[in-house]
Amino acid sequence: MMRDVDENKVSSVMISDHAEEEDLLIQVEEAVERGEDALPKFEILEANLKRHIYAEEEILFPRIEDGSWRPVVEELMNQHCAIWDGLREFKSNVGTSEAPKVLNRLYSLLKVHNSIEEGGVYGAVDDSMTTPLDLERVEVPLGWEPLFTINGAGLRSRRY
Repeated sequence: MMRDVDENKVSSVMISDHAEEEDLLIQVEEAVERGEDALPKFEILEANLKRHIYAEEEILFPRIEDGSWRPVVEELMNQHCAIWDGLREFKSNVGTSEAPKVLNRLYSLLKVHNSIEEGGVYGAVDDSMTTPLDLERVEVPLGWEPLFTINGAGLRSRRY
């Protein structure tokens, strides 16, 4: 559920989505702490984060015209892989004693990641995009992964 946002500003839409993701993550953590089945809430969080990452990498970041943001965007894309890996790790550890640790790492990573995006990258997107973003209508193609992925040597590389 999207909060009241200025739908004409990409930054407003994406920051609202960050808040929604944080709320979902807290709900997953609470379910884990109570010993409940956290998977249904987690799957909502996972779908939301994957859509968010896809929108950034395929729609937003390519539209940033100011080249000085390139190193920051590449770092954010590397972090997307770490977030993606964290989602996969939680799913494989749901119901175990590792689950809370994985969620804590994911929460910490998202806090840092989101502050970088909100601290300027989204402003650069606002400067470059003239059409609003309807995040709710963005669909992640089956099998899509972040553009920086783990290659056979265990190193992150840009997939083409």
